[in-house]
Amino acid sequence: MTTVAQHRAALTELLGTVEALDLALGDALGAVAVQDITSPEPYPEYPLAAEDGYAIASNDALAPVALASAPRASRCAAPR
Repeated sequence: MTTVAQHRAALTELLGTVEALDLALGDALGAVAVQDITSPEPYPEYPLAAEDGYAIASNDALAPVALASAPRASRCAAPR
């Protein structure tokens, strides 16, 4: 049986390694973090799940549902 360490060594030999880069967040699209990125404080400060979505009864999910929405103002409209 091949161990995890042996698989890792084989992949490293096959693919090589890359150096870590210091990038600005805007330049990091497609990059992979080499370590966890954490916040020094809880974010958001209080639970928002109750405000983030729609609640429906489970039976309502069995049939298509249309949600009403308010019309959006055009961002390009000139002020009146």
